Amino acid sequence: MFRFYILNLFYWLVLSFVARLIFVLFYFSGYPEGAVINLLKTFRYGFRLDLSMGSYIVFLCFIIWSVFHLFKLNFFFSLYKAVGILVLGLVLLITLADVAVYKHWAIKINMTAIQFAQHPREVLASIGTKDYIPFLILVYFILMGGFLWFWFKITDRLKFTVNLTGRNLFFCSLAFVLIAGLSLLGIRGGFQLEPINQSAVYFSDKAIYNHTAVNASWNLMHKWVNNRDVKNPYPYGTEVEIDRSLHRFYNSGKVYPHLVDSSTRPNIVFILLEGFTADVIGAFGGETGLTPTIDSLIKQGLIFTRFYSNGDRTYKGLPSILNGYPSQATSSVTQNPDLTGKIPSLAKTLREYSYQNSFYYGGESEFANIKSYLLNTGFDNIVDIRNFPSAYRGLKWGVSDHYVFERMSQDLTMARQPFFSCILTLSSHEPYDIPMEPFIKSKTIPDLFRNTVYYTDWSLSRFIHLSENQSWYANTLFVLTADHGNPLPKQYSTNYDPGRFKIPIIIFGKPLKQEYKAKQMDIIGSHTDIANTLLQGLGLNGDAFRYSKNLLADSVSSGAFYTFDNGFGFINSTTRLVFDHTGNRMMYTEGPVNDSLIVLGKHLLQGTFKPY
Repeated sequence: MFRFYILNLFYWLVLSFVARLIFVLFYFSGYPEGAVINLLKTFRYGFRLDLSMGSYIVFLCFIIWSVFHLFKLNFFFSLYKAVGILVLGLVLLITLADVAVYKHWAIKINMTAIQFAQHPREVLASIGTKDYIPFLILVYFILMGGFLWFWFKITDRLKFTVNLTGRNLFFCSLAFVLIAGLSLLGIRGGFQLEPINQSAVYFSDKAIYNHTAVNASWNLMHKWVNNRDVKNPYPYGTEVEIDRSLHRFYNSGKVYPHLVDSSTRPNIVFILLEGFTADVIGAFGGETGLTPTIDSLIKQGLIFTRFYSNGDRTYKGLPSILNGYPSQATSSVTQNPDLTGKIPSLAKTLREYSYQNSFYYGGESEFANIKSYLLNTGFDNIVDIRNFPSAYRGLKWGVSDHYVFERMSQDLTMARQPFFSCILTLSSHEPYDIPMEPFIKSKTIPDLFRNTVYYTDWSLSRFIHLSENQSWYANTLFVLTADHGNPLPKQYSTNYDPGRFKIPIIIFGKPLKQEYKAKQMDIIGSHTDIANTLLQGLGLNGDAFRYSKNLLADSVSSGAFYTFDNGFGFINSTTRLVFDHTGNRMMYTEGPVNDSLIVLGKHLLQGTFKPY
């Protein structure tokens, strides 16, 4: 029996070692200087999760193998071999999927990626793996073949029967108890008070080392188990303390200036730019020359130069923008249809004032459960890839931006006014294909992204040109922002750097008060603040949006709060800080940091986990 335990545990530990080695080799050029010592540490620290994962599998196989000996049924030995093969296939699949996901999302594979698996085309486009998918498939089959051979060698050495009678029965029973105990001890990671979790392998202030140490299969299993746990995972303060911190941060004062004349009930159009970042627009501190159309709009609109997204993906950004719903660190409200129908939304609020609502997107709206979310949140009409001729679908991700803008302009000409309409672009998403000659003659990833930015800006120019002579245009207030930030073109190496969350926002249109035209404000805000800034700026009631500040108010709190994979970033006028909940440590600081700011950030993370 002990031979079984040792051989099986050794097998699964070797597999975990190889899985981590693959990750290291694939991202070797992305590790900071001094990588060798820290990479060795990833194997040392990661061993505990490897042992836990291996113990889970060994315990399952040991139960089946023990039944084989107890009843002398060859079926159970065959079942033991089959379970090992199945688990091997799954572990290798998770390992290589983790490599692919990390390239674009900079996080370990989680339940979100699994939930998206029903849309493989969109997932592949999202993570931008078209160039190396064949290579990963080849690696999969090579590893599968090698470890299958290894597995058969081990199982052939274990096909023997044990005489379970007399004294032998006693020792076998004792061995069973000891092996079961060792397996369970390995599963929980030792004798410590709490079972092992990801924090046990976090050792560095560089996220990529910690992510390398985390066993991808164990992590996914842990996420799956805890995904069903409705308890708040962030127990940082009492209910009174949390309420006090939330009120302190989301306070807008009492005086709300109007964006438009009080007698005006304008149409409203949201232009949500896929993955745009402040780093490509000069007025927001970025590069110049890529967005001539947006630059011209800045000269006639209101901008907030220090504006941030609340989340790092579209399915997190949309609820923050359209619902004033704080982004969740490890999940998104779009995955919960029961909840999306209950939370306040701009579409539903504006519907009460006779607005007609519509949403335009060139991709597949079912992806990430967005269609269900949009319908539940109050959009009457959704136009997506299915509403366009197949000839327009030349891109892997969907219909090119200028076609969608054109369709929107045509539809709004016939729409009943007032209307609230949103468009979500997609051409600036990987794989960065555009239906025009590239602005920059380069094939580097940052330049491919820059070219898509230029193309989307051109599409926006075309939309304005098509619309400005239509009857609805003169009475329309536009809000242009991004659904989330982007690591490009600066190529931020972490998924939490505040720079990748900084995004543009412009409010423009003829109904905008003259005093706000060509005006720049440096108050710090974020996605959730759009709801009340807009509603109260129109003279409408925004009280339902408890986590939304009016950035034009008299004594508004200047600050932004965002989340990434199980952590948060907090920004105010003097400080930028990032805290990782899993590792229970600060990952980034800039400016003066004191305990009260850290506590405030922790309280916001806890208080916005289930905000309604």
